[in-house]
Amino acid sequence: MEHSVNIKYVAERAKVSISTVSRVLNNSANVSDALKERVYRAVEETKFRVNPIASSLKSARRNQVAI
Repeated sequence: MEHSVNIKYVAERAKVSISTVSRVLNNSANVSDALKERVYRAVEETKFRVNPIASSLKSARRNQVAI
């Protein structure tokens, strides 16, 4: 059985916090180039993809139009 690839798994793989992974992926804070490289390498190795539905639930933003 494959391991579920989520932000927590990427953080464990890169040996950084979940917050650091989030900051790198959102380009929202000053993160050293070395940490960015570790996170991007872990993202690539795990084939992590951001889930837009999960992101919208977490942030309470919806990218949908009601008809």
